[in-house]
Amino acid sequence: MCVPHAGGSPIVFHRWVAALAADGVAVRPVLWDAIAESTGETCGITARAESLAAQVGQLRGPWALLGHSLGALIATETVRHVARRGGRLPRRLVLCGAAAPGHGVSAAPLVAAPDSDVIDFLRLLGGTPEEAFTDPDVRAMLLQRFRRDLALLNGYQPTLDAPLPCPVAVYGGTVDPVVPVAALASWLDLAPDAQVRLFEGGHFFLHDDFVAVRAALLEDCQVGHADRPAGGHGDRPTAGPLRTDSPATAPEGVQWNC
Repeated sequence: MCVPHAGGSPIVFHRWVAALAADGVAVRPVLWDAIAESTGETCGITARAESLAAQVGQLRGPWALLGHSLGALIATETVRHVARRGGRLPRRLVLCGAAAPGHGVSAAPLVAAPDSDVIDFLRLLGGTPEEAFTDPDVRAMLLQRFRRDLALLNGYQPTLDAPLPCPVAVYGGTVDPVVPVAALASWLDLAPDAQVRLFEGGHFFLHDDFVAVRAALLEDCQVGHADRPAGGHGDRPTAGPLRTDSPATAPEGVQWNC
């Protein structure tokens, strides 16, 4: 299960789906509510985590949860909610490109910043093709989604007062401009036994150094021979975006999320 960065979508994990299927791993990127995508409505990190915790309870077999940047905070809150529900915890919580809650860069200065400043920040992060900034329609969509997620970050008030309830791995980029290597150690207060790994690259190292990240994931999530498909390609697990939503508003048979 993969939770994308602020402004991100399941497409960022497109390469992972095919690559990890060969290892017997079904990649399920999380797709947030299409309504929020189009209206800019937000619901908060905790609300997203609660909704996602309800959905992962439907997963069969061993599973792991990975979050990148904003997604790491949502993933952290999700495992807490899973534990409170008495649910089956992930083999590993993998936190990428993020400092622990309360230790990261504040989103407040960007919330009301002009579009030009937000775009400068996105360029600093990397991971977004320049065409996305020059095409008016794509630029507008990108800014809307990123600002929506900035509002989530700005309104987040973490209450993490106990160690995380499952094994944790922390991944970081060697030259991440917003999450320096030293900031990764902030997770050790919540996960003293966490495995901390560094990869070549900046904030989007998990895509730039994918071969190394893939090997680390297989090791940290204990994917071995017993987990791999018994036959050929036809035995590979299926994968696709996970759509979740609050049960009160989701139409029957449809899984959405805010």
